[in-house]
Amino acid sequence: MCEVKVCATDGCKKLYINPKSGKEKHRKRVGSDEIPTTNVLALSTIIQSLEARKLGTITDVEFDEGFWDVELLKRGQGIELVIDPMTGEERS
Repeated sequence: MCEVKVCATDGCKKLYINPKSGKEKHRKRVGSDEIPTTNVLALSTIIQSLEARKLGTITDVEFDEGFWDVELLKRGQGIELVIDPMTGEERS
């Protein structure tokens, strides 16, 4: 099952999608701790920065408790990073 977060003026929802058929299975509203504030770097900018560093293949990205949680896979090994949405830097 794939998760996709969709945001509009009335809030955000997580859509759960069947990866083979592309059909939506169900959806749910997400809490405000899962929604980035408006004055942060675009997720695409953060992703491009991580890809340029060649840390591995990004397998999952989720916004949680004010930070981007990024999961990568490199040579069969899982790597987890916590990224500051304001700076794009790893949280230590």
